[in-house]
Amino acid sequence: MSIIFKPLKIKNKIMPNRFFSQAMEANDAENGGQPTERAISRYIALAKGNWGGVSIEATSITETSLARKNGLVINKKNLDSFKRLVEAFRKHNDKSCLFLQITHSGDKSGAFSQVVTLTPGNPAKRDPEPKYLSTGEIEEIKDKFTEGALLAEKAGVDGVDFKMCHGYFAGEMLRPSNTREDKWGGSFENRTRFLRSCRRNKKRPLFQ
Repeated sequence: MSIIFKPLKIKNKIMPNRFFSQAMEANDAENGGQPTERAISRYIALAKGNWGGVSIEATSITETSLARKNGLVINKKNLDSFKRLVEAFRKHNDKSCLFLQITHSGDKSGAFSQVVTLTPGNPAKRDPEPKYLSTGEIEEIKDKFTEGALLAEKAGVDGVDFKMCHGYFAGEMLRPSNTREDKWGGSFENRTRFLRSCRRNKKRPLFQ
C-alpha cells in the first residue's frame, strides 16, 4: 500500500501522491457553462484534501453538446471563469496536479440541445430517421476538442482528459460498431484517428 503515498511523475509534472479525485459532474454551471461559486468552492475543498491529482468534471467543448443542462463548457467566452477556478485551487494547493476532462455528448446531447449521431452501428438510436454526421462535421468537432485542450492549457490546468466512454461522441467513435465508410470508421486505425489527430492543424487555425 505504500506505493499509493509515493510521488508519480507524468511527463514534466509530479503528483505528490497517487490518490486521484475523478471527474464528478455536479450540474451547477451558469451563464452558458461558466463555473459557479459553488463549483469553485467544491474544487477548493478538493485542493485542501491534498489529492495527488484532481480532475475537473466533464466539460463540454460546445454549448450544444451537453449531457446535462447546467454542465460546464470550455470556450473563449468562459476562459476567464475557468482561470478563476484554477487560481482558487492553486491558492489552497500548489502541489497537486489539476486536470480538465473535455467531452462532447454526441447523440446523448439531444435532451438539452441537439441530436447528433455518429454511425449507423449504434444499436440504441432514439430517432427512427437519425441524422448522421458528415466527414466534415466530425472534423469540426475534432478541432473543437483541440481548441478545448488549448483553452484548458491557457486556464492553467496541468493536463487534459478526453472523455471517451459511456457512449458519448468520442467513445462511440472507438467502438467496433462504428462502421462508417469514411476515414473515421471501420478499421481500428480509422476508429482511433479522431483521438490521434486532435492537435493543432496549421492549415486550419483554431483561434481566429
